[in-house]
Amino acid sequence: MGSREVAILNDYLNLWTRSIIELLDKLKDTVPESQGMLAEINYWRDMSRVLDAINNELKQSYVEMVVQILTCAKFDKDIAQF
Repeated sequence: MGSREVAILNDYLNLWTRSIIELLDKLKDTVPESQGMLAEINYWRDMSRVLDAINNELKQSYVEMVVQILTCAKFDKDIAQF
């Protein structure tokens, strides 16, 4: 795999990272719409669903493959510096 392809994969990883950070920042700033235990339960249920969706997305084979390729590319680059 050439350096151009590795750079493209790195751009994808950076985009995913920024998107997740933005989503988590938005979630951090949300509060339950109303008072009471039921509102709190619904809030945390919704929060759990969002976090599960992020987790499931990150477990996709293409994401794992991109991370492995970038890890190997970094390892190869580090070895080449010796």
